[in-house]
Amino acid sequence: MFLAKIPLYWHLMSLIFLSPPMEFQCDNLQQSIEKEHGGCPCDNPSWNRSVFTETAQTKFGLICDRAWVISFSESMLYVGTLIGSLVFGFMADKYGRLLMFSLCCLCVATAGCLVSVMPTAVSYIIMRCLEGIGTGGAIVTGFVYIIEYCGTRYRDIVAALYHIPLTIGHVTLAGVSYLLRNYNKLQLALSVPMFVVALSGLLIHESPKWLMDSGKIDKAAEVIKKIDKFNNTSTSDNIQIEMEQYRAALPKTARNKENFFQIFKYKKLLVNFLSMSAIYLICGMGYYGVSQYIGRMSGDIHCIFMLAVIFISPDMKITKMVLASCSNTCFFISFIVIFLYGVELFPTGVRNSVLGVLSVLSRIGMIIAPPVNSLHQTVAGTIFGVSAILGAVLCYPLPETKYVALPSTMDHSRALHRKSLRESLSLQNRQPSGAQ
Repeated sequence: MFLAKIPLYWHLMSLIFLSPPMEFQCDNLQQSIEKEHGGCPCDNPSWNRSVFTETAQTKFGLICDRAWVISFSESMLYVGTLIGSLVFGFMADKYGRLLMFSLCCLCVATAGCLVSVMPTAVSYIIMRCLEGIGTGGAIVTGFVYIIEYCGTRYRDIVAALYHIPLTIGHVTLAGVSYLLRNYNKLQLALSVPMFVVALSGLLIHESPKWLMDSGKIDKAAEVIKKIDKFNNTSTSDNIQIEMEQYRAALPKTARNKENFFQIFKYKKLLVNFLSMSAIYLICGMGYYGVSQYIGRMSGDIHCIFMLAVIFISPDMKITKMVLASCSNTCFFISFIVIFLYGVELFPTGVRNSVLGVLSVLSRIGMIIAPPVNSLHQTVAGTIFGVSAILGAVLCYPLPETKYVALPSTMDHSRALHRKSLRESLSLQNRQPSGAQ
């Protein structure tokens, strides 16, 4: 699952190398007339292919009045990730984490390969959107899958480590592009590995947590037994009986399939959801917004305590840059924490659905960030700083989840509010040992 994330993030960042800036010249007859207008209009461009032999621009003629198609295709990719996070989030709660993850990877692989053979810009954009749908769904379902496999003691470590493949993906993408300078070949090289990832469902097992809480006790017990055999350990000889007893002890309403909209029936769960929704939006806006904010501060974008930044003299550029970078680091750390926290607050039956909705809100925050940055730097910095403080305040009504087993039902999620940390640990002890 960790390795699968590397090619997934290749697709999110691939436009950098699929559509890099390309120089062109018009023929001699046009050049004298058009050079004052940046070479436009130009019917027969002569491309500089010294770095890239083929790109989306050269294939579809995306220059002059058609140059907007490049950025629009990137926007459609991110629209796709938004749709995929939401749709596959709900589907994974109904049909299983592993099945939906494999389906998402297959969608990325197929759409990615088709991108390289699309004959028109319109069909290219459609395939890029489908590519994004699969990518967004795979990221959400994959994260929930690995968290449900973790014991309570290791969830935070695994959640943090799960972000490392993202960086590896960004770094290795440059290497792949260096070796393959042709748009079609590069896209195929990024997409074919996803077929291998899609087949990973044959090597790994469905989340036993989801199987048990969905009433598929025999399959859940079978997975636990296979894990025991592989690890040469023994959880319990009567694991299936324990699971059945645990399932039978749940309220009748909990044994029925719970759905996302039941959250709105319970005040405490609604407070959790609304608080996390606002925090996700703030983190999305803050992280991407402050990243752009740093780029506006000086000519050196590599050199956040945001409220401190706006009170420092414009002449102290290095100090402002350091503080803004620290703020951005804190926003990124917050992103890692809330990605796990949102999963821990809600029961198995709606966990993927909730994370899908929250992921959409974080992307809405990303959409809000550029307009905020278009304001005066002092105003933009104040908005980012105050919103971060608001996010901290919104954490106050949320319950502690450290070392607490993932809730199986709405009642378990509600119980987090009325138990101390020590009492909440009893929730873990009531679940079968192999399913914690």
